[in-house]
Amino acid sequence: MTETYNPFVQIIKSFEGYVHTKEFFILRKQRTAGKIICALIVTLILNIITFGVGAGTLCTSKNVSDFIESIPDFYYVSGELTVTEKYEANEDSIYIIVDTDIPYYYSGGDNGGHSDAVSVDSTVSALRDKGGMQQALFISSTNFLQVNFVSGQVQSLTFDELSKVFPIKTLSKQMVQEGYKGFIIKWAIIIGLIYLPFQLAGLFFTTLLYSLVALLAKSLLKKDYDYNTLYWITFYMYIPLVILKALLKIFISYDKLINVAAFMFLSGMIIRVLMGENALPGDKKEGTPYAMPQASPSAFDPNSDLDSYMQETESANADTAFSDSANNSTDNYFNMPDTTGSSTGLSLKSDDE
Repeated sequence: MTETYNPFVQIIKSFEGYVHTKEFFILRKQRTAGKIICALIVTLILNIITFGVGAGTLCTSKNVSDFIESIPDFYYVSGELTVTEKYEANEDSIYIIVDTDIPYYYSGGDNGGHSDAVSVDSTVSALRDKGGMQQALFISSTNFLQVNFVSGQVQSLTFDELSKVFPIKTLSKQMVQEGYKGFIIKWAIIIGLIYLPFQLAGLFFTTLLYSLVALLAKSLLKKDYDYNTLYWITFYMYIPLVILKALLKIFISYDKLINVAAFMFLSGMIIRVLMGENALPGDKKEGTPYAMPQASPSAFDPNSDLDSYMQETESANADTAFSDSANNSTDNYFNMPDTTGSSTGLSLKSDDE
């Protein structure tokens, strides 16, 4: 009977499988519920690495703390923002301007019903001509307007509309300095939970793609594993790879080349596992469709000793001849003529008669 592992042990054993490939076939025999829980745990690990590490980086970043320190004092109360002095920044292809003396910023012809609203079109045109800009953010006392120079999109949102998403009635610079870290962590958790089902679906879908590679390798190697076996051993082979890729992303910004390298590595590992003889009962299809037909033991093998074959043939012929002779003798015995004379109508009488 196959040993049952808890989901955490399954993750550890998936790493061991790269050394002892039989572990993948043992893991493939685990219960379906255990496999799903294992997938959820792996997804949660990826979620923590992706969003947790990102949130931690922002919370400890000196650039973020310096940026918050550099902004002027502000107060936000009931959908209206007040800044003690105008703030303008133009760094790293991003332009930001905060001027609460302006009641409303707009682009195009819609001024939001404010007669004293200010258009950003001339500023946007000048920034576009300058080149190298990616985004621009304009913040007034009642709204903010974002311009994306790459996609050309312009988005405007009032603070009243924003309060429906972020239920914040009052806010100040001091509150931001004291609570921005908790705010970042809170929203990292919320976004992570929203993204969790998509990560889980992505885990199973990527496994499906790699299982097709395993299916092709099985055909080329003339192996007779069923698809269920191929899918689950591929699933456990993919777990270490996806975790290592997520950890690697923390330290370096890898590109498509590393994804291609990971694909080639896992494809090679699939071939290595399928070439081994680690299958457990039930991993293969019924029958042996790829087995070579076995010769009958009595058939003549041209590679065997010819003299031995001839002697066996002569012995067999002799046995046959003896059997035929014995059968003929028996038949002759039972077919002998009747010597009693009854068959000729003559009777033998004694001399006294």
